[in-house]
Amino acid sequence: MQSNYSDREIKRILNNDIEMPYCVNASVSEALNKINTGYEKKGDNMIRFRKINSFKRKIAVAAAVCVLCIGATAGAAALLKWNAKVADKFQVDEPMQEELVENGVATILDASDTSNGVTISAEQSLADDKFMYILFKVTAPEDMLLTEDTFFQSFSLLADGKDPNISYFSGLIQGENGIMEDGTDNVTYWEVWILQNELGYLNGKTLEASFTDLGFDDSINKTGVKTAIEGNWKMSWVINEADVVENTDVNARLESCNAAVTNVSISPISIRVRYDYERNAIEGIAYSDDGTTSTTTYYEDPIMPTYFVLADGSRTEIQAMGPGSTGYIDEETTSYEINLGLTKIADVKNIVAVVFIDGDNEIEVPVK
Repeated sequence: MQSNYSDREIKRILNNDIEMPYCVNASVSEALNKINTGYEKKGDNMIRFRKINSFKRKIAVAAAVCVLCIGATAGAAALLKWNAKVADKFQVDEPMQEELVENGVATILDASDTSNGVTISAEQSLADDKFMYILFKVTAPEDMLLTEDTFFQSFSLLADGKDPNISYFSGLIQGENGIMEDGTDNVTYWEVWILQNELGYLNGKTLEASFTDLGFDDSINKTGVKTAIEGNWKMSWVINEADVVENTDVNARLESCNAAVTNVSISPISIRVRYDYERNAIEGIAYSDDGTTSTTTYYEDPIMPTYFVLADGSRTEIQAMGPGSTGYIDEETTSYEINLGLTKIADVKNIVAVVFIDGDNEIEVPVK
């Protein structure tokens, strides 16, 4: 598997090999497309994120979208031992931080490894039965400057010592001026987004993260990839996923896409929507690495959810910039499923409905 990607290759991955029309709500669809690393076709399913290791500049898009309430969340993170980067990224206030620790969604990790003066520590994770987010802290020697072009030659995950049944992407957290500042130039953060291909697959398993060779990619100045510090870092811990998903069977028609919403499942870090959706195959163009094209068959997505409705009648936009997947659940039925990872924590106990924008109509689907 290729570990590092040039700017040209990243653009190719982002443009990713297909031309495909969508019947989707713009706010979520555009968000997914901004960080899309590609499509992996499994039967009639389109998995949106392949297993791609080096993922530097694309993460900056996700980081830039979130409006961070730094002052409020950073103080709470210190109180509850949350990592401030996680609290800021997911816009989690103090009461919600405490709740997520208590219900098991948030786990403060204690695993690290040091090689040749560089320490990598697993700081915190957020997890339910489908999605997981992990933050690692990278601390280099004090005289070493970490920049936005810092990367690892390879990054990989194992579950109980085996190649896991997951899709994931990883890379540096980047801010307005490159890597997010931590008050020192020798500290940065590496994040991992995980989509489990099977519900609850990682629960109870030992997850091992491995990093190899810290370096810099100076492709812009044509000096190429440089290895700054050779090393191998490994750390592991047991995954305990939280049972926090609220499932609601519904029946809501979406006329413009000729689909019906049949189930909505929400956790603090994800939303899953199941539809009854007729198979209307469309043709797309697939591009190979050598520039040749071929015709392939895909399916349009039905309309995605746009807002959560809260108990007081207010609405909050569904911010989905993490991993995701769409597709039919099998080869024969019309059951179609969309899974979205959230980058703003959902207050599940306070959500009473989900809104779908169906043409000129708003379809409010009760979930309680």
